[in-house]
Amino acid sequence: AELVIANRPITTLRAMAFGASPTDRVDAITDGLAKLLERGGPLVVSAQPIPEGFAILVDGKLAFRILEGDVNQEAGETTALAADAAMRNLQQALDEMRESRNSEAMLRASGYTLLATLALVVLLWALLRGYGFFSRRIRNFVQLRAERLAPSWSQQVVGHSGIADLAVVPVKLVAWAAALLLVYEWVATVLALFPYTRPWGEGLFDNLLGALGRFGRDILHAVPGLL
Repeated sequence: AELVIANRPITTLRAMAFGASPTDRVDAITDGLAKLLERGGPLVVSAQPIPEGFAILVDGKLAFRILEGDVNQEAGETTALAADAAMRNLQQALDEMRESRNSEAMLRASGYTLLATLALVVLLWALLRGYGFFSRRIRNFVQLRAERLAPSWSQQVVGHSGIADLAVVPVKLVAWAAALLLVYEWVATVLALFPYTRPWGEGLFDNLLGALGRFGRDILHAVPGLL
C-alpha cells in the first residue's frame, strides 16, 4: 500500500505490523499525521533506527515505521535507504502543506499563473501570425511556379490550388506541434506552482523530458543504419 500525503507519494508499505495490513497501516499513519499537523509546530522530520527498522519522527514524535518487510530487497533497497527517501518525501509534503495554508504564497502562485497564461496567449498569437506569414509565402511561391514544379496532370488530380495546399501541410504540422507543446508546458508550469498539484506538474515535466530523451537516443541509434 502506498502512503500518500498531500498528493505526494511518501513510501510503500508491504509488511504486516501487529496484525495490521499495509492498507490499515496507511490509514492509521494518515490519521496520526493529521493529528500532528493540528498541533502545529516546526514540522521537522527525522529518522531514528529501531530494532525492526527505522522510525520516522515529526517534531520528535513517531509518525510511522519502516520495517524490514517494507523494503523491496529484489531492487537492492534497504531499510536505511527507504527511511531516507521517506523522510525527504514527508518533509517535502509537510512543507507544501504549510505553503498551501500561506495566503501570501498562494497569492504569489496565482500571480505567476496569470503571467504564465498571458505568456501562453502571446506565444500562441505569435505562432498563429508566423504560421499565416510562412503559409502565405509558401502558397504564393508554389502557385506561381506550379507549372514548373509539378507535371500538368497533377494539377488535374489535386486542382490548381491543391499543390499549394500540400506544400503548406508541413508548416501546419509544425505549427500544431509547437502549439501543443506550449499548452503542455503551460499546464505543467501552472500545476507545479501550487503545492497540492505540484507532483502532477513534476510528472508532466518528467514525462516530457523522458520522451525527448528517448527520441534523441532513438535518433542516435538509427544514425549508423542510415549511414
